[in-house]
Amino acid sequence: MWLSEPLKLSLTHDLSTPPQIASLEANEAHLFCYPVIPFESLAIEKGYLDVLSIEEQERAFAIKSPENRRVFIQARARLRWLLGHPLGIPPQEIPLVIGPYGKPHHALHEIEFNLSHTEGHILMGMARGMALGVDVEYPKPTRRLEGLIREVFSSREQRWFEDLSDTEQHALFLRGWTLKEAWVKATGRGIAAGLSRVEIREDFQGFEAVPEGDPRDYQVFESEIVRARIAMVIRGEARRVRYYRGVFEC
Repeated sequence: MWLSEPLKLSLTHDLSTPPQIASLEANEAHLFCYPVIPFESLAIEKGYLDVLSIEEQERAFAIKSPENRRVFIQARARLRWLLGHPLGIPPQEIPLVIGPYGKPHHALHEIEFNLSHTEGHILMGMARGMALGVDVEYPKPTRRLEGLIREVFSSREQRWFEDLSDTEQHALFLRGWTLKEAWVKATGRGIAAGLSRVEIREDFQGFEAVPEGDPRDYQVFESEIVRARIAMVIRGEARRVRYYRGVFEC
C-alpha cells in the first residue's frame, strides 16, 4: 500500500516541547521520517545527550565516526521525544531494553517501535498493540547485483528481473530489499530469518510466503523520499496509519 502524502512535523532542538502529533490509539501506527543535521554547537549536542540514558550515552561516546555518532544520538533522542508524547513520560525516563535479537523495545508498555537510517535521514515507526518494522535505503550501485538477487529473492521472484534493464533491476531490488528488511525487523528475529524465504506478492501489496506464520497477517506500506525507498511492515491490521515528515524550523 502506498503511503499518503506526509503530514508536516515541525522540529527544533528543544526536546522538552512535546511534538505536535495526533494521539496514537489502539491498532494505529505512526511513521516519521526526519533529517540528521549537524550539531551547531556543543550546547545543542549536550541537549540531545541529556535525553539519552547513561547506557546510550556510553554507546554514543564509543562510536568513533563523528557522523555515525551524530546519527545514533539524534535517532535515540528523537525516538524518546516521540515516544514520550503517547506515553506521557519525560523522554529521558522511558525504559528501553534490547530484545534477544537486538531489537530495542519499551520495557513496560504495549507501544512497539522500530528505527532505520540512511544517508542523512532517520525513519521511525510506532504502533500501539502491533509489531512493526521499518527500513529506508538509498540506491547503491553494485557489480554484485546478480548474486545478490539470487541470495535475497526466491526462484519465483528472480523471474521478475528477467528482461529488465540494469536501472530497472536496481530499482526493483531496492524495493524488494526494503520490504523484506522491514518484515525481518517486524518479527524481531534479525536477518537470520532468511530474506529469500520472505516472498513478496507480485503486486507488492503483501507477502506470498513467510518463514513463520500466515503471510496474510502482515500489512505493507511504501513510499519514497528523494531517491530513497521507505517501507513499513505491520503484523496485524492497522485501522489508521499517519505518515509525518520532519522539517526543522529556524
